Amino acid sequence: MVVPRVKFVLLLCACLIAPTAIASTLSEDLAALERVLFPVEPTAIERALERHQPSLRQPGFVRAWYEQRGAQAMWTSASSIVNLRAALTTSEADGLLAGELLRESPDDPFDPDSPLTPAEREVLLTDTLVAFGHRLVNGRADARGLSPSPGTPVAWVDAEPVVLDVLSDQMDRGELLQIIRDMRPKTELYRSLRTALQDELARDPDKAAIDTLRVNLERARWFERALGDGDRLVVNIPAYTMSVHLDGERVWQSKVIVGKQDRRTPVFVSEMRDIVLDPTWTVPRSIIKDSLFEHASADPAAFAARGFRLRDAEGQWRAPTELDWQRYDAEEFPYDVVQMPGEQNALGRVKFLFDNPYSVYLHDTPSRQLFDADDRAFSHGCVRVQDPDELARLVLDHSGGLDAQAVGSLFADADNLSVNLMEPLAVGLLYWTVDVDEHGALVHYDDIYDRDAVILQALDQFAPPPSLDRLSGS
Repeated sequence: MVVPRVKFVLLLCACLIAPTAIASTLSEDLAALERVLFPVEPTAIERALERHQPSLRQPGFVRAWYEQRGAQAMWTSASSIVNLRAALTTSEADGLLAGELLRESPDDPFDPDSPLTPAEREVLLTDTLVAFGHRLVNGRADARGLSPSPGTPVAWVDAEPVVLDVLSDQMDRGELLQIIRDMRPKTELYRSLRTALQDELARDPDKAAIDTLRVNLERARWFERALGDGDRLVVNIPAYTMSVHLDGERVWQSKVIVGKQDRRTPVFVSEMRDIVLDPTWTVPRSIIKDSLFEHASADPAAFAARGFRLRDAEGQWRAPTELDWQRYDAEEFPYDVVQMPGEQNALGRVKFLFDNPYSVYLHDTPSRQLFDADDRAFSHGCVRVQDPDELARLVLDHSGGLDAQAVGSLFADADNLSVNLMEPLAVGLLYWTVDVDEHGALVHYDDIYDRDAVILQALDQFAPPPSLDRLSGS
């Protein structure tokens, strides 16, 4: 018999997240599940874990969770089972496909008529919850590769004892819905995208709009753990913009120039630790091969006038006019090409450094006219900032402990001067084709690198977990 309190919780949940017809179905399932729930002994759960090990989606986490709780059952209430099923039913608002995490008969733990034993139903429900958490938190990407620190545990993948203790306590208190709420990223962008997708699904849906929202919800999952809503500098590549967020507020925004099609700006997160004032520019080998060698060999004097010098393997410097350029080619050029500080330096007056494997950074540029263009994919991969002096003042004031007067003095006397930040500032070079502006409104941007389609294809390709019958060949 279903007590009135459980009925109220179920119906409230159903009314909030599902249509009336679904609420009616869930009520019927609740009553049916109440009839098939029986006490489960720890030894039975251990046997079920062993039997279903090949079909579990998160076997390591599931087994560790049961080890933490002494193989005690946690799905003792039919309302928890139905609430999990209801959350899965409405997970399209999170960008998942309907039925993505459900199992086929006869292994469907939500089916009261399934031939599963109580212990098997218990284990498969837990696996479904863990798979749901992994999907909502980490998406389909390699979640570990997106963390700025390789040792950072990944939620719903690495079974940390402290986390398992908390989850067990929540399950024992009947707080499944809170667990599910905690799975979702907490960023403003994720909330806005989810609300927009929910609204789109509620009316005559536009598939293109839905697909774009799903793709960006997936990106929001990837970067919530890696970057979050703390103090940060964010470049949105398709928007050609950069914003600085401090103390929960967007405090500054600027136009940027990003990589052209054949030199795309990469997507990653890192931490800014240094700013270099009046920097030198060591030209990447790719640029030497693409164009710089040809220009230098054609007119060494003009090349030297632009501030370029050559450095050999022993660290000895030579002027471009001293070289017999006919002896060399772009592929095997034995010198580093370095542009000295000055008005013609390609990095301008300042560059902002953060660790990454791409040799990418933010910097000034003497080519100011390029910021007047609407589409600003002109660089070789680095990000050029429209007002780098103001950015330097802002960052050095906040993270470097220097006021405007001190920063001005540094600029006046700088000559390839590196300034270390007292506190590193999180940096994200991200790719949002839908973003939230300073007023909280959604803004759409062109997919300049054609990256949405690849993510959408991955989101649309999934297979239900194999049934035990198919694994055993029966």
